[in-house]
Amino acid sequence: MLRPEEKQELATVVVTLIQASNAAMLAKMSALETRNQFLEAKVLELEARAPVPGPPGEKGIQGEPGLPGEPGPSGPAGAEGPAGPPGPQGERGETGEAGAHGAPGPAGERGEMGEKGLAGDRGERGDVGPQGVQGLAGRDGLPGVPGATGPQGEKGLDGLHGKDGAPGRDGRDGTLENATVKDMGDGSWALCFKDSGEPLPGDRFRFPGVPQWHGTFTESKDYEPGALVRWGRKVYIAKNPGTGIVPGLPGISQQMWDVFSEEGRQGKTGDRGDKGDPGPRGEKGDKGPERW
Repeated sequence: MLRPEEKQELATVVVTLIQASNAAMLAKMSALETRNQFLEAKVLELEARAPVPGPPGEKGIQGEPGLPGEPGPSGPAGAEGPAGPPGPQGERGETGEAGAHGAPGPAGERGEMGEKGLAGDRGERGDVGPQGVQGLAGRDGLPGVPGATGPQGEKGLDGLHGKDGAPGRDGRDGTLENATVKDMGDGSWALCFKDSGEPLPGDRFRFPGVPQWHGTFTESKDYEPGALVRWGRKVYIAKNPGTGIVPGLPGISQQMWDVFSEEGRQGKTGDRGDKGDPGPRGEKGDKGPERW
């Protein structure tokens, strides 16, 4: 049984240990917040990266002229060109010898009626004249009907890997507004979401030797030093870790458990209280059955 001054001293030690554990827990929370800021900054940095084309290079030096190539084959003969305009009327020349029959020329303008000449001999048929100059290109035709869609082409080769993008912007500061500290019931504490109660990723916090209430003793449960349990009319505190060791028994139980507090004796019966005020009037009851 602890004396009042011993209980007061124990309570002071417990408060000091809890304050120290809170400081360590706040330091870990600050480290987690700093890590979250760093990760968000890296994510934004990767998202902001984009391929940037480089500037065009300088114009190269003019190369030496190459050797002249061999003459190509003769092209096909062009189409016959249009007839040229008629020339001016020439002076009448002397009658020459009958020449070979030439190609008929274009019809000229009707001239004045000349003197009737002597009938000449019929000449031989002349050779075919040279190919005329190719005529001008005709106008473009009307657009044709669209053709059917062709078959799917083969898959192209994979392209080259792009360059790394530019660094991203700094991320927003993280907060712990939606987090709370929760007793996990096994001697450990963890940061959890307020809405779901699920623990945040990371280590749990343990405070060895700090008293923690575990309710009624259970043989299948693991207990760490500082665990407080109720067994019978006493509260025991664990000195060593263990499982299935019932408190209050001789032998090994005394090596694990110490009595922390006992249930006090029943107090004297108190004085009779004053008479209370009359209660409010009740509602009218239902009508009873009729009597014969």
